[in-house]
Amino acid sequence: MFPPQSAQGEFFNVLPHVVITRRTLPWERSLADSASPPSGLTPWLALLVFDQGEAVTGPKAMTVLDLVGADVHPGGRLPAGTVSYDGLGRLDPGESYDDPCQVVDLDLTLFQSLAPTRKDLAWLAHGRVASTARKAGPLGTSAASVQDYAIVVASRLPRMGSRSLACLVSLEGLDAWLPGPGARSPGPAGRIRLVCLTSWAFHTLAEPETFNECLTALDRAALRPDARSAGVPSDDGDAYLGAVANLGYLPLSHQLRDGGTAVSWYRGPLAPLATPRTVTVPVDSADAALRQDPATGMLDVSYATAWQIGRLLALQDRVFSTALYRWKTATRRETVAQAERELLGRCLGQAVAAGDLRTVAAASLGGRLGAALEKPAATTSPAPLQPAASSPTAPPPAMVSEWLARLRLLKGVPFPHLVPDEAMLPPESVRFFQLDFNWIDCLADGAYSLGRFTTGDRVHDEDLAGGVQDATAEAARALARSEAATGPLEEVSGLLLRSRAVSFWPGMEIEGRSRSGERLQVLRFEALSPTVLIALFEGTAEEIDLHEPPEAIHFGVDLKVHGGEVSKLLRGAAATVPVSFRGEGRVLKIDELATAIKTALRSGPFTAAEFAREMVEGVGKVTFKRSGATS
Repeated sequence: MFPPQSAQGEFFNVLPHVVITRRTLPWERSLADSASPPSGLTPWLALLVFDQGEAVTGPKAMTVLDLVGADVHPGGRLPAGTVSYDGLGRLDPGESYDDPCQVVDLDLTLFQSLAPTRKDLAWLAHGRVASTARKAGPLGTSAASVQDYAIVVASRLPRMGSRSLACLVSLEGLDAWLPGPGARSPGPAGRIRLVCLTSWAFHTLAEPETFNECLTALDRAALRPDARSAGVPSDDGDAYLGAVANLGYLPLSHQLRDGGTAVSWYRGPLAPLATPRTVTVPVDSADAALRQDPATGMLDVSYATAWQIGRLLALQDRVFSTALYRWKTATRRETVAQAERELLGRCLGQAVAAGDLRTVAAASLGGRLGAALEKPAATTSPAPLQPAASSPTAPPPAMVSEWLARLRLLKGVPFPHLVPDEAMLPPESVRFFQLDFNWIDCLADGAYSLGRFTTGDRVHDEDLAGGVQDATAEAARALARSEAATGPLEEVSGLLLRSRAVSFWPGMEIEGRSRSGERLQVLRFEALSPTVLIALFEGTAEEIDLHEPPEAIHFGVDLKVHGGEVSKLLRGAAATVPVSFRGEGRVLKIDELATAIKTALRSGPFTAAEFAREMVEGVGKVTFKRSGATS
């Protein structure tokens, strides 16, 4: 929908519209009455826009009985003198008079002054195809890359400085009450009751707040704590804390295992700058990932925390932990069996396959064992058993790889561990970061450590680490529907956005580019809350574009704020056509405008789709760079 729900902005020249995911809905029923077939290109839905203070009641919850009088159904509750849907005496199969619905009540005179004419309606609904590939959504969603929509557009401009209510209403069977030649006079009927399929409110201001203005006003910086938010015990504490804060570290209270307390450094996986890999996994425990700051003696618990979070998240998921343990047990058993076969093969002097151990042993073990017993005892220690030349490398189950891939893309990691201090991501801000793969590796190793009890288990995990990492990276790219080359993820960057824009424009799209201008693959683009959004790119993003959703491209006219002629600049011709209104209510004469546009274009077929294309005002786009943002 546009303008967005609860938005405040410069909408005085905008024709509100609503996007419907069921692309055929506006044409599935008839404008004449419920018994008539669908009326061709004339939709049965209309979007009405009401100003604050107009005599409109609702939307409010009722049932179908509230739409009919006692003459239609004994339980009908439609007030006397109120017009509604005459055809409800014949319900469709599966419908009931107790079915709930939302309704609005308004004066019939107001309805006829605001509603589009029958000719106008034919221009106010059209279909559209839009790409969904760059939209925010949960990891691994298998939505189609393109989707069909239906768009219903209003014919009334909002009033400046006023709250407006937009209602998508049913006009089924109300053809005779629509304005225009032959329309019924209100007569004794003073009110009309309409079914409202959806509604939302917005506020039109003289001071604008469009998509571009909302995002360009954001506070932009790298994700790091405020150096002034805490102190550190040293002679030059402020300067040192500032230097450490530039690296993304924050001093936090640390409850020690023995009951004591301390202050330790912590940084989440979202670092303000690139961090080289210095941690080798697997590690034996969370304590093995602790580090110490030589300048202050304080502990750095960042990677130990990541390891423990990964382990706890894995233990929390019973399906994953069971699948991981069974796979590791099976591969460990196969590794031991292969080593035994190689050892016996060297003793027996021939290769031993997995299936013929008993046959070979029966044929030659007895004689060789007797000869070995006649030899004197060895005076030197036997050579240590070497690992198998090629250990089993069966990839982990797809479920395990996908779970670890989601984890490496920070799915399920508690937000306070990503942003430990709210001051790092204040309201109306955007923060840029690069993933610290030391943190990510420890996080994944904590989850992968389930079933690691002995030194042999650790060695076995280390042997399989490369294959698991490749399988996890491949699963991560599959979740993102990426066609990039295989191999581990080596460099990931992104942004965190905290703004009301996340809820105002939920279908916004993103695109990242490297320093050379190459488009980067989006690994994750998801709203974490109604106001917080995260994006991850494979590679270092030097420029990031945020777009308004293309299906929310709005429609409007060229209207001067302080009066003057209202016109529409055409996209398909170097021409401008005048715009006229019906009465004093800012309701456009849509059919007259469409005819003028068709005449100016002098092209082929002209339908509601071509009319919509000419009425489009375009979408906003904001480009974030390291140095700032440009619209």
